[in-house]
Amino acid sequence: MKTYRYVAVNTMGQVIRGEQTANSQDDLQARLARLSLELISAKVPRKALSQRPRSLPLRDLINVLIHLQTLSQAGVPLIESLTDLRDSSDAQGVRSFVADLVDRIEAGSTLSQAMAQSPWPVDDVIVSLVQTGEATGKLPEVLHEIIENLKWTDEITEQTKKLLRAPAFTGAVVLGAIAFLMVYLVPQLLVFIKGIGGDIPFQTVLLIRTSEALQSHGYLLVAVPFLLWLLARAAARASPAWRERLDGWKLRAPPIGPILKKIIMARFANSFALMYRSGVSVIDALGFCKGLSTNFAYQKALDNALKSITEGQKISDAFAQLTLFPPLVIRMLRVGENTGGLDTALDNVSYFYRREVNDSVEKLQAAIQPALTVFLGGMVAWIMSSVLLPIYDVISKVKF
Repeated sequence: MKTYRYVAVNTMGQVIRGEQTANSQDDLQARLARLSLELISAKVPRKALSQRPRSLPLRDLINVLIHLQTLSQAGVPLIESLTDLRDSSDAQGVRSFVADLVDRIEAGSTLSQAMAQSPWPVDDVIVSLVQTGEATGKLPEVLHEIIENLKWTDEITEQTKKLLRAPAFTGAVVLGAIAFLMVYLVPQLLVFIKGIGGDIPFQTVLLIRTSEALQSHGYLLVAVPFLLWLLARAAARASPAWRERLDGWKLRAPPIGPILKKIIMARFANSFALMYRSGVSVIDALGFCKGLSTNFAYQKALDNALKSITEGQKISDAFAQLTLFPPLVIRMLRVGENTGGLDTALDNVSYFYRREVNDSVEKLQAAIQPALTVFLGGMVAWIMSSVLLPIYDVISKVKF
């Protein structure tokens, strides 16, 4: 198939531009017609840039799977469910994604095969779970598990963004206020202070030097951290050892590190439980969990666990050798193995850490605002005292 860049018009007369895979322009015209679009022009882009895979937003994917799970559970055939979604969805990306699935299924592919071959990349874990559901005849149940997992993933992603967004915004406001005071307001006041003469206290001298440094080299406060960040990323790409060291530092850095550990533990337990319950083997499930983790230190730890389990060790014994997994996880894995309810034990681990993440985020957000307020108040008090003390000293020496 080729990827065409097209210009079309919808039933409302609006011009729509986009990209769509098709075997030919006639095939493209037929595909767009099913989306209620009339083709005006199309061409195959020369640059390979247009061939980059496009990802369907997570919430759109959740909506697609909810639609499939609801209708399949009601006994509606898969192709009818997809056709109904294709014709009724308001989101152009969803309609294009589903239309591609319909075309591939009509050509003889299964749902999992159509997802794997789609130009809109679908996670390998989801494809594998859908394939398991098709093989076992439990597709609605598996889709329900996937949906719950994706909802939790979306929730934890938002929690992580919230955790980082609030301090970043408040810190930017505080730094902006300090920069305004130091670069604009303080120099004007210091001109007056120097003009009245007299001895200048040490803290006022320090304020003068700080203000002069910010005016002369203030750009370094922005440029240096940005350059260090770029260098760290480049070093992480070039050296696995450096990436492991950097990711390990992230997990130890207070106050974010402990929360990241809990997020990783919750995601690991949730994903492992989902795949194990859906019929995926322990080896394959751990392999997928390794791929899901973005932290290199945990990837290496899971790789070591996989090797130990492959050699015949019990799951709990293999994880007991890893320092990154806390005793709670080891204990619950051992309980799950002994009782035959590994997925239930992992669900309990996931629930515990999800609750811990929520509590930790709330506590951190509650602590950040007062801390930044105190910091800003301290800076303003230092500036005001440095400005007012010389003036007060001069006034106190005036004889009436």
